[in-house]
Amino acid sequence: MDAAEYRVETMRRRAEAVARIESRRASLVLKRRAEKDELGKKATEGEIKAWVESRKIISQLRAAVDRGYEEEEFGKLILEAYRMRREAIRVIAEAENLGLMRGSKEVENIEQRRKMIANARQLENKRRRLERDADELE
Repeated sequence: MDAAEYRVETMRRRAEAVARIESRRASLVLKRRAEKDELGKKATEGEIKAWVESRKIISQLRAAVDRGYEEEEFGKLILEAYRMRREAIRVIAEAENLGLMRGSKEVENIEQRRKMIANARQLENKRRRLERDADELE
């Protein structure tokens, strides 16, 4: 539950960060459009966009948005890890039931260990791939 709540919280924070930067951009664009230079000319849309994007507050808000996306992705990965853990437990439980039916507890223990090791390796490989993908997105 905590992981799901964290995921929702990161989604909310990212959405708020996006809304803040878009709101600030809009207010800066409106402010710049209303201004005239010393010759009485208004700035072009390209100049306005460049001016807005060069503002320090926009770069700070952009960094917050980027962090929001990173945290949201991390929340997704946490949920995925718990899902994989749940699946591994299910596999172990099914293997245990099969072992009881076979009547060979020792053989089943060996098989369970092998499966757990294989599942752990798969989980670790997937986690590493997800971390690499997240690093590449940066």
